[in-house]
Amino acid sequence: MIMKNFNKGLKSLGLVFIFVGIFIIIAQPFSVTGAVIDISTAISRIWFFVGLGLLIIGSSLVGYTGSSNNLESKANDSKFVPAPEFFARINKKEPDAKKRYLILDTSAILLYTPEQMERKLQEYENVFVPDLVLDEIADENMKKIIATNTEEIEGFEEYRKIARRYLQRTEKPEIRRLLHPYLTKKKQINTHSVQTEINKKSYRLRKIIAEEDGIDLTGAKMVPNYALGKVEEQLKKHCKVSKTDIDALATAMKIAKSGYHAIIGEKDIDFRQAIELIKEEDPELGKNMDFVEPYKKEYVSSKK
Repeated sequence: MIMKNFNKGLKSLGLVFIFVGIFIIIAQPFSVTGAVIDISTAISRIWFFVGLGLLIIGSSLVGYTGSSNNLESKANDSKFVPAPEFFARINKKEPDAKKRYLILDTSAILLYTPEQMERKLQEYENVFVPDLVLDEIADENMKKIIATNTEEIEGFEEYRKIARRYLQRTEKPEIRRLLHPYLTKKKQINTHSVQTEINKKSYRLRKIIAEEDGIDLTGAKMVPNYALGKVEEQLKKHCKVSKTDIDALATAMKIAKSGYHAIIGEKDIDFRQAIELIKEEDPELGKNMDFVEPYKKEYVSSKK
């Protein structure tokens, strides 16, 4: 609470600096590039740089408090539950600690602070984080905590190809396969039905990205080429099946095959949809696999 109030104070001070800096800059009646310099011009120039300095300092303070709040816990976002509730959901999926094997992927880990993760992981046995997931964690303190409180598993590599096939059939990769040829100009938008389908998939992708990552792309109009332009960057970043996701799902499949209850903790839609496919097509394996997300409510619905 003290840190939160301190950050609010810094942010308020930063905003004051920004407003004062802007006022000082606007109030100066000279051109910075002007060739004639007299005493009044020199004083105005000094005040200009004072205002500019206040603007920079204020922006830095606001930026610092924003990043501090993110580091404190992204789960403070109203969409996500606190760490204890997230892990309580995992316990509910499998109350028997001896049967419960937890696999954590990157975005679920980074929702919470190192301290929050350490407290919860110390209560758990049988927690697995694939090496590729660990490599994605930039915070060295968090990386050390995860490495110290998790275990390694061997033999999951043989499940990589199967895991990849399931993940490629989930919604985001399928949207990418539809839209990518139009982005690369290999296909042209030349019929009304194609336009309708692109609009529909573009809108769906923007909705998923907004819900998963808080990136608002809903400003894209329902015009095919404009919609494609708006989703292109997110299509590249979020819709290819990643090696880390493959290793996380392959680890869960290896554990489930051994007869234990494998639970993936993650916020992205891909794992839930892949596990739903596994449950449908391989019930014997799927009965030992589950997915737990940190959303307060089910923000991203499954494929219809």
